Amino acid sequence: MTITVAMNSAYAHLNGSRAHNVKDGGVSRERSMIVDITFSSGQNYVTGGNTIDFSKVGFKTVYYCEVMQKSYVPEVSYVVASGNNAATGLLKVWDVNGSQLSNGSTATQSMTLTVLIRGN
Repeated sequence: MTITVAMNSAYAHLNGSRAHNVKDGGVSRERSMIVDITFSSGQNYVTGGNTIDFSKVGFKTVYYCEVMQKSYVPEVSYVVASGNNAATGLLKVWDVNGSQLSNGSTATQSMTLTVLIRGN
């Protein structure tokens, strides 16, 4: 039961270019990357959200995560971790009625997401 985070190879031309990663005029070394999040076939939902570790793709902080594509139809949202820590942000998943999935829900099994993240 795992959740993997990996750079999306279809966007390698964007992800690998410093011109696209480091924002001009920024006060820090802000970067952006398009990544895939994949839930294993045995990964159930955890009340409060599943932890997503963006440090696996080289980020120390993540303060923005936009879901671009998803295999799950209802809403999916990212909750920024304390201090924007890239390793401990949460992914919350909602059902068609607008309620957060219950603990142990199997709806997240084999779920895939493509997301745009920003941080450094």
